[in-house]
Amino acid sequence: MKLGDLSPAEAAARLAGGGCSLRFGPFVLRAQTNDGDVAAFAHHIYANHEVVDDEFADATITVHSSWDPTRPWHRKARMYLDGAPFTTSMSAHLGGPMLEWGLNWVIASRAHAYLQIHAGAVERNGRAVILPATSGSGKSTLCANLISAGWRLFSDEFAVIAPETGEVVPMPRGVSLKNASIAVAQRRHPAEEFSLTFRNTPKGDISILRAPRSAIERAAERRPPGAVVFPKWTAGAELAVTPVPRAQALTRLVHNSINYTALGELGFQTMVRLVESVPIHDLVYSDTSPVLDWFERLAGDFR
Repeated sequence: MKLGDLSPAEAAARLAGGGCSLRFGPFVLRAQTNDGDVAAFAHHIYANHEVVDDEFADATITVHSSWDPTRPWHRKARMYLDGAPFTTSMSAHLGGPMLEWGLNWVIASRAHAYLQIHAGAVERNGRAVILPATSGSGKSTLCANLISAGWRLFSDEFAVIAPETGEVVPMPRGVSLKNASIAVAQRRHPAEEFSLTFRNTPKGDISILRAPRSAIERAAERRPPGAVVFPKWTAGAELAVTPVPRAQALTRLVHNSINYTALGELGFQTMVRLVESVPIHDLVYSDTSPVLDWFERLAGDFR
């Protein structure tokens, strides 16, 4: 059963009670909330995710809202991890993003069976492309555009690599878009695929693009890497693709990794195998069409 198979009222009741355990690739995370707006957000954005309440959950993330006793006209929300307070209180209208941030934190801090790189990951023709990038580089916008062009979403947040095989592990979730990138993505996707736009968060304005149902249903299908591309959106820039020397790429990927140090020698071996096995490029762009054409040619090399 998918969360979207429940009515909004049924989903809200479950989330307010024992919570809903949802599958995100190899992880099962339980979400709880007493806030109707957060429940509506979860029901919409996680509609295509499987409900697996009979399985062990890797963590329970709770967003609890209440009236502020010092400002009785104002609702506040706080996130709890496995029942323990995890954040300070924030305005209740940010409850949906808080749930997303909690999911990110749990995966980043506990999923040490895998090497994790802060990167987008998409797949075409049987190969995954890893898109490491710093905040503001346009990584999530590029992922959203590639989805619209037929690429399969693995993740816009984590490239998850299985050390035993070197394969990239799908973990499709919503694509988090910020500020001006929201309107860019909305031009290529139906309006109903987006959450509300949450204004004035610590990360600016945020909207979540729902992960495609087909990507979620194929989340067990791992793929070997086909390329590493470091994207950088630059206003007015012409498309420029530059090979990255492998030693430099290794350093940059280590810098982007979330748990490289925690994995020790295994992390080093996994990263070296990745760097030695695929072409690696810097990609600077501004216009969407040329960059999508370039990715189409890259996918053709995977056939």
